[in-house]
Amino acid sequence: MSRDSGASSTNAGKPLGSALERQVHSFSQPMNLDDNRQTILTIVKLIPAGRVATYGQVARLAGLPKNWRQVGAVLRDLPAGKEIPWFRVVNSRGEISNRSRPDSEGLQREHLEREGVRFDQRGRIDLLEFGWQPDE
Repeated sequence: MSRDSGASSTNAGKPLGSALERQVHSFSQPMNLDDNRQTILTIVKLIPAGRVATYGQVARLAGLPKNWRQVGAVLRDLPAGKEIPWFRVVNSRGEISNRSRPDSEGLQREHLEREGVRFDQRGRIDLLEFGWQPDE
């Protein structure tokens, strides 16, 4: 995987944007050992239908720049039945990342296509068209 490019936070360790920061803090519990995990899940819950975010973008918004792999690990370890739109997170090329369970890649694509997200011939999503901007 490659690193994401994009806007960086001027307040290291804090989510970007005042409206987004209020939303994140309204979902979050007081600080504890699972705070990073909870913050990541909160950010993912905010991604609207028909939009995608990259692993790196979620990490930055969670105040964890350069920890895009942690985002992937949190989403990979979601328990079955959890109502988190994990499928709205893609890699920095707009692609569905390879997983240990091959059926999950097809499932992710199905979810996204149902929401109106389109893929090109190479299996990529145009992040300019379908990428989530938190202040939308």
